[in-house]
Amino acid sequence: MTSSSTSTADYRDYPKYIINQSYSPHSNLNNLDIILLRPYDRNDISKIWIVYIHGGAWRDPRKTKSGISASLPHLYASAAASHIAGIASLNYRLSPHPTFPVKPGDSADLAARSAQHPTHVNDAIDALRWLKTEWGVRDGGYVLVGHSCGGTMAMQIMTSEGRKWKTREQVKALSGEKGEEGKDTPMPRVVMPVEAITDLPKLVANHAEQNMFEDFVVGAFSKERQVWEEASPTKGTYRGEKWRDASLVILAHSKEDELVEWEQCDLLLDVLKAQGWKEKGSQIEADGKVSKEPGVRVLELRGKHDEIWEDGRELSRAINIAVERVMEMR
Repeated sequence: MTSSSTSTADYRDYPKYIINQSYSPHSNLNNLDIILLRPYDRNDISKIWIVYIHGGAWRDPRKTKSGISASLPHLYASAAASHIAGIASLNYRLSPHPTFPVKPGDSADLAARSAQHPTHVNDAIDALRWLKTEWGVRDGGYVLVGHSCGGTMAMQIMTSEGRKWKTREQVKALSGEKGEEGKDTPMPRVVMPVEAITDLPKLVANHAEQNMFEDFVVGAFSKERQVWEEASPTKGTYRGEKWRDASLVILAHSKEDELVEWEQCDLLLDVLKAQGWKEKGSQIEADGKVSKEPGVRVLELRGKHDEIWEDGRELSRAINIAVERVMEMR
């Protein structure tokens, strides 16, 4: 994982795909793919990583780390490519799915697909810590992107300050005690939830006639509505030192999204603005410098919920914009 000669000949083997890297021993879904666009030098801090968390309502086994694949050719051809050190796309343990039941007697499948909050987000935190240790991904050295529930997890990581989430029972047991620190988790420079679920109770209420929505929320978070509330990014706090090098949130959403309505974007935007985040962050100041104060931008995408990543062009466009913002802020 150290640098090698960067002659023209070295680039013949790139992009290079390093797949199914295990970041924790919990299950066969605790793995990720690494894509390198050029020979990697972990000491080169001029380039940044992209870390992607897929969606799928916390339970759909058809949605995996390969969800970024359609975006890759567009990213390779984009202006962002020259600034990208590497791309990491991760899997995480899933909740049970009624249409795709766990295979009877298959202990490996059971371990991978019987998760409940906070297992999903804690797996993502484990992946970020592994990337820090194994690949040198550092604070402020990457863009964190998540689609749908992956976007939910991206914001949960931010509001927990990179700390592992705890069950309500664990929180009660630790009452009055200080929990783990989040310093082992590298924090992103930009976090971009894409068509993210930001308010679980509101989403369920808005789709009360469609049982699927309450079913997957119950499956991932239990029947306790207080758990839904506490896990929702709209209930998070996004101020102070916890953001460390993260200074921009890009809320990327499509008004054509037939599953997660635009209101979910607006709800989180209102929370961020109420906590002092300036809309259209990273503005150019009068002296020509780029503001590094925490800011939030809304990026309108085009397409239905899964079209954004299935086609790949819109997800690639969003990532390209996020990388451009990072370059502006340096």
